[in-house]
Amino acid sequence: MNKKILSIIFSLFLVGVFSISCSSKEDPKGIEQYNGNIYASESKDIFDYYLWLQVKGKQIAFVSLSNNTSMPDFSGETYFDVEGSGSSYTVKIPDSVSVGMPKFTLEFSADGSTVNAEITYLINDGTKPHDEKYQCVKKN
Repeated sequence: MNKKILSIIFSLFLVGVFSISCSSKEDPKGIEQYNGNIYASESKDIFDYYLWLQVKGKQIAFVSLSNNTSMPDFSGETYFDVEGSGSSYTVKIPDSVSVGMPKFTLEFSADGSTVNAEITYLINDGTKPHDEKYQCVKKN
């Protein structure tokens, strides 16, 4: 009788441990946690433009404008896939589009109110890489 009771208690213990370990295991959220957010850089880049970003689903669009106050219409922009999780992402720009921009990374703040974007531009006919860092704030 004692063996049977101990066996039942041990089985219940194992079921409890497995259910807790399985329920607490969460996959990190993807970029879609920032879905609908629009960001604008606080300062201009070397080309005298502000960077604007919009997250839509699991993709991001970006556009350069001369101001960071008038929100652009992203309806005609191309959205690009991203790789990463949590708060760090790399924008996957196809080779046909990435000429002059081989690297584009994003790092979101914990609350999603800001994003640091780093873009490597190839200037001087592609002979000189230039890293541009943007501090972008949420605009909507």
